[in-house]
Amino acid sequence: MQQVKLKTVTAKTIEQLEEKINQVLQEQAEFQLLNTTIREFESHKYPTTEDEFTAMLTLVTTVNS
Repeated sequence: MQQVKLKTVTAKTIEQLEEKINQVLQEQAEFQLLNTTIREFESHKYPTTEDEFTAMLTLVTTVNS
């Protein structure tokens, strides 16, 4: 039987997002990465535009029942 874990990670830059994803993968070493979805969101707040990157990680592991 497989167990699924979903994690959401956010960061201001794509490089920071990459670091945070790698950190999650190290912390969840018993799980394998099945899928990653990355989105970029822009917030228009006068006078600047702020970007935020979000990654949805799908992790799986095999559980002996």
